[in-house]
Amino acid sequence: MRRLTQSLLLMIPLVACSTSRIKRVASDVTADWHSAKAHLRLSSDRGIDWLYNTSDIRDAQRVEEVRRIYGLTDDHYNLLEYSPRFLAIKVPNEILRAGGDNPKVSAVRAPDGVRYLICSGIFHSSGRTYHLIVGRPL
Repeated sequence: MRRLTQSLLLMIPLVACSTSRIKRVASDVTADWHSAKAHLRLSSDRGIDWLYNTSDIRDAQRVEEVRRIYGLTDDHYNLLEYSPRFLAIKVPNEILRAGGDNPKVSAVRAPDGVRYLICSGIFHSSGRTYHLIVGRPL
């Protein structure tokens, strides 16, 4: 019994660490979603543009970080733009459709076993509705 109690006590910090990491990554991926939304512009004549100050290294790095795991669909869920890692994760349709005007964070395990938190929600631009999805590894 004593050995079992010691084992359980050793596991508590691991669970707490894991929970705090999940909360931090969830907060980060939600911030990434809002950042992507702020930097994206879509129009029928110019297509998809990422607007940021190219002379500002932090701004450029932020956009590149967000685009590592990223997907954008039209209102019929046809992929318009995506990162290679986004395709490799194979995000389920129910997660693509999750969220709304308030983004939703969901956990996904990629075919290679890596776990990700995916933030998805609706994005409006030029009078049209799009679905914006970003992710981070756990």
